[in-house]
Order: sequence, then structure tokens, then C-alpha cells
Amino acid sequence: MSIRPLDEKVVNRIAAGEIVVSPANALKEVLENALDAGSAVVNVVAAEGGLKLLQVSDAGTGIAKEDLPILAQRFTTSKLDSFEGLSSLSTYGFRGEALASISHVSRLTVTTRTQQSNVAYRAQYRDGVMTGDPEPIAGRVGTTITIEDMFYNNRSRLAAFRSHRDEFAKIVEVVARYAIKCATVAFTVKKQGDPHFTISLNASMSKLNRLKNVFGAVANDLIEMRLQSEDMATLGLRSALCYFTKPSYHGKKSVPPVFFINGRLVQCDPLRRGLNNIYSSFLQKGTHSFVYLEMEVDPAILDVNIHPTKREVRFLNEEEIISHICTSVLNQLAVADSSHTFVSQPVSHSPAPARMALAPKKTYENRLVRTSSTQQKITGLLFSQAKSKMISRSTDTEFEQVQLKSISELRRQIEVGYDIEATKIFSGHAYVGIIDGKKRLAAVQYDIRLLLVDYGLAAFELFYQLGLSEFANFGRLELEPAVNIREMLELSRKETANLSDNDIQEITTQLADASEMLSEYFNMDITEDGYLESIPLLLKGYVPSLEKLPSFLLKLGQAVDWTQEKQFFDGFLRQLAYFYVPLPLQEGEESRTIEHVLFPAFKKYLIASSEVKESIVELANLPTLYKVFERC
Repeated sequence: MSIRPLDEKVVNRIAAGEIVVSPANALKEVLENALDAGSAVVNVVAAEGGLKLLQVSDAGTGIAKEDLPILAQRFTTSKLDSFEGLSSLSTYGFRGEALASISHVSRLTVTTRTQQSNVAYRAQYRDGVMTGDPEPIAGRVGTTITIEDMFYNNRSRLAAFRSHRDEFAKIVEVVARYAIKCATVAFTVKKQGDPHFTISLNASMSKLNRLKNVFGAVANDLIEMRLQSEDMATLGLRSALCYFTKPSYHGKKSVPPVFFINGRLVQCDPLRRGLNNIYSSFLQKGTHSFVYLEMEVDPAILDVNIHPTKREVRFLNEEEIISHICTSVLNQLAVADSSHTFVSQPVSHSPAPARMALAPKKTYENRLVRTSSTQQKITGLLFSQAKSKMISRSTDTEFEQVQLKSISELRRQIEVGYDIEATKIFSGHAYVGIIDGKKRLAAVQYDIRLLLVDYGLAAFELFYQLGLSEFANFGRLELEPAVNIREMLELSRKETANLSDNDIQEITTQLADASEMLSEYFNMDITEDGYLESIPLLLKGYVPSLEKLPSFLLKLGQAVDWTQEKQFFDGFLRQLAYFYVPLPLQEGEESRTIEHVLFPAFKKYLIASSEVKESIVELANLPTLYKVFERC
């Protein structure tokens, strides 16, 4: 058979099937047209899930009579003049395909009136062509799009819609999401013939009230976050508004996240995965989070011409922008988690009712993994965790918000270096064991991979980040008895041969002179006669090795710049992190703290950097091992 071009009608119908895939999708296109027209009111009526009838009425600018003949032709639009215009697009539509595609799969009627016209006009369209002349009728300013018998000419597509109720629910979902975004527009949705509205939101309702109206109880447990920074503006992120559930929210129903990027309702899988990964450390098993996000980026870095239905977009600096948003959400959740409590469920002693067995999804043998990293091991029954007798803990302090610019800048530096993949590995790992205690190397399992991680490097980053996130809110490790700073520095002579008595005196005096600031910000109490009474507590249940205390005090005097605020805080917190990093293990030595305190803290708190990612080495993976054993 020779190659020949398809008939134009066939081409148009194939293209229409890609753009209009359901009543909800057709509604989204028409709804966006209404918003582009500046309408303050949008009314939606549907019959049989929108398949029999879908009508959208607005009070926008209307369509001029002379434009009606070409209204349903492909690639006719008033919103774009050239391809370069995509880089500065401010409207929802731009291709001019929506009404054309709808006319190829349904019976389309358009009733419209402009402010300049005395009458309204009604026109009907089939396969992209207006049938007859526009008919003058009485009508209000605005446009009403009536779509009837959707997919009447595609029986296989029509047969795929099995439930009118489900399709109507999808229509309500689309309108609800735009109703939250467009808080100054009134929206109504109802079934044809039903006197009651499924959705009725007036223009005076606030965004938060609309969230409550649409999503119900979930809106009572939301955290509001607004982002706008000069650092991210250089990457193209202008602003972001986010509502997300608190860690204490116990929603059993999964609600997909809602993302608007430059006003467009879109899907963004990298952002969704990043947020899900963050919430996995806070939520109980079987509970779900909810996130609503409006993000504005520079139109010049945004590509909206990705998907026929415009449900996906791409933008430059995507990883950095998503990392910034996810880290900001994580910080807010960490603060809210200080009062996080779990709801206990009563234990039922009655036999469970019989349930119909569901066929489980098949998992092939070469991808079977231990699914729970929290299962108790037999070693947990053999030993009791040691407690330090030298140090008492005091952490009952009210959380204080810190507004120092230097600390904010240091926190943003963490966000820029955030690596999603490495953070996901640490938050979802299962601890295997120490491989080389002297080099501080441990094995962890992540999914179907066995990985080697440098827990010394990860611990340094963890404690440095805890120092920034808990700044001025540290717990206290009290030294009993207090230690003489000068005597500690004398012990450090072994590391620094050229350390003079004058150097020791200068460091002791410097620490004593800064005692008020050290006490306020770091819970590091120093007496007038040079005794150290307490040091900061970074992680509950973890006590740093006091063998490193002389070196820590020496480094505070020699390696920290005390003249500049930002450099001082950065240097101090880095030395504090080095102090907290666990010592190398000697041969045969075991440390339950590493397994039961440090690695769980990695799982919950660590935001891994690209440097940590580079230190992760894959030792093996199940599919490869399976192939090896098959050959044996």
C-alpha cells in the first residue's frame, strides 16, 4: 500500500481525541477561556456526567460577531501572535485548538454578546465549521458554551465512560481547584434539573474559606507559607503561596496535591515526589497529607507547550526551585512537629469480619525486599542502652523564632545544595550494619539496592543543619562537674605543639568575654572564673565524645572568625558539628548509638547535599545478584 496523506477530517478527529479526552478535560479548556475573558462569574451545568450536556456560562467580554465564522477552526486564537510570544504568555489558552477539538467530538453551540452589541448571537459548529449564519437572540454580555452528545461519533471512547457519577465528580474537582485559585470569581456547579448547587462560591469568599468549602475538615489543619526571596528570584522563582497539612493531621482519605504554576492547573511529578518524601517522616502509616501550591515563575523560563492538554509544564532551574520549596516546607513541618501527637486507636478483641481476598500485585523474585525498616531485631532484646553518668539533660525551653539575616542566609545555602535523590535514600533506608568502623562506613538498604555510606560525613551535615534549624533553641548538656577551660586547652597541646601559654590565655579570655552571647544562642554557659558548665544539645539521646572537648575549645579560638557575624556563626556551628561527629570505632568495638540514634536521625532530619550523594557507593542490587545466582 502506498503512502498517502490522511483526509483533513480524519487528521482533525485524531488531534481532537488527544486534546479532549473527557468531559472534565473539555470543561477545563472552556473554563480557562472564560477566565481569560475576564469573567467575574462562571456557571457550570452538566447532564449525565457532562457526556449528554456540558454548559459553561460566563460574564466576560464576549466574542465579536465577525469572529464567529472561524471560532472553531484549528489554530485560531486572539491570545498569541508569534511563537516568541510563548515566553511572555499571560493567558491560559494560546494554541486555538480547544473549541475546534470539541466541535469534532460533540455538537457545539456558542451564544455570545459583547458590550458593544445590542443583541447576542448564537452559532452552531460541526467538525470545526459553523453551520449556517449566526442567529441574533436576546442575551446578556458574556458567552455560553453548550456541548452536547460528547463522543457521539466515537462509540469506543463513549463506552469507556462507565459511571456518570464519576465523571461529574471530576467536573466538580476541576471547578473547585480553579475556584480556589481565582478567589475573586464566583463559581457554581450543578446537575441539570437539580435545584441545588454542588458548588456555590461567591466572589467575596477568601481563599482559605474556599479551601474549607471545597476540602472540608482538612482546611482546619493547614499551615500557610509564602515564599519570596531575592536569591530564588535570580533562578526565576518570583513567589509561592502554599497551604499544607500539619504533621498532626490524620486524614485517611488521599487527596492529590493541587499545583498552579503561573495560574495553570498542572501536574508536577518531581515536586509531588519531593513533598511526599518529606511527609513520609512525619505521618503515621495509613494517613495522608494535602498540599495546595501556587507558584509564579518568570514566563521566560517556563515552557507551557509540552502536552496537548497543557497539564504539564517545564521550567529552567527546576531542581533548585523544587528543592527550595521542599526545604521550606520541611522547616515549617519541623517547627510544627514540636507539638506533634499521635491518636491512639483502641484494640479490638473481637474477631475481624471476613473480607473478600484481593489478588496482590505480583512482585518478581529478583525485586523482593524487606519492606519494613522498623521491625524489631533480636539484638534489641539482648542489651540495654547505656546512659551517660557525667551529663544531665535539660531541654524544656520555649521555641524562639530567630530573625538574624546571617542565619537565614546560611539556611538558604543548605537549600541550594539540597540533593533530592540522596535525601530520599537517607529518609527511606534500612540500616544493615557497620562495614568499617575506623573509616566510619556503614551499609544500608534502599529499595533493591545495597549501599555503602560515609556516616561520618552524613553526621557532620546532620549536626550542622540541626545547629542552624535549632539555633538559639538548643537543649543543654550540663557538665558535672564543670570543667576548667584552661586545663582543657592544656590537654590540646598534644595536637598543637606550638600552642603557647599566651595563646591559651587569649582563647580563655575570648570565650569568657563572649559568655553572655554563647549562653543566649548556644546554651554554652561559662563562669567568670573560666569554667565551662554546659554545652549545646543537638540531638536527644546522643552525647558527643568528651575526648574531643579540648580540641573543640581550641578550634573555637583558632579556626573561627569572631569579627564577622555570618562567618562566626558558620564557623562555630561547623566546629560544633565536628565535635558531635562520632569517633572512629576500634576493631571489635560496637556502637548501639550509631544504629539506634544516629541513623534514625538521618531518616528524619538529614537534608543530604551533593557531596554526601557522591560519597554513596552501590555495593549490589537484587536484579544483578539474581542473575549471578542463576548462573551458579
